[in-house]
Amino acid sequence: YIAYEYGNERPCWLTIDFWNSIKANFKHGILLWMLDLLVTYGVIYGLVFYISNNMYICVMILFFVMYTYILSHIYIYQIIITSDMRMKDILKCSILLAIARLPQNLLILLLLVVIYVILPGLATICGNGRLVSLILVLEFGLFPALSSFTINFYIYPVIKKYLNYESNTN
Repeated sequence: YIAYEYGNERPCWLTIDFWNSIKANFKHGILLWMLDLLVTYGVIYGLVFYISNNMYICVMILFFVMYTYILSHIYIYQIIITSDMRMKDILKCSILLAIARLPQNLLILLLLVVIYVILPGLATICGNGRLVSLILVLEFGLFPALSSFTINFYIYPVIKKYLNYESNTN
């Protein structure tokens, strides 16, 4: 919520608005967490089953489903905090947006992979202790806020355009 407000260039109180947003969206957050656990368990079980039975087309379909589900998470949290939709509608809209805006979502995913996987990997391979320390500080300090702000700044106009509503502030 805080990154959403900053992305829309609106002032907000860090602590008060943070806790109010958690209270207002706790139910959706718990439902999404349980769904994420279920989907992750299903994908892992499906991969083990399909690979052991040499059903590689099913493995590819499962990867596509998981990839789409991961991309939909770019939109899920934003829709949760900006609308009063039911969870089923939130998931439906976010999956449709993940597919409809695929090129832009791929760029966001590429940015996140570079930030969270490639930079630490390169720092570790180089073996420079100072570089690894710097990347770790950035990973836990700056990068989460930077990536959240970037994602929120990009997807607010997309959600506003495709869902055709003005946001509800908590």
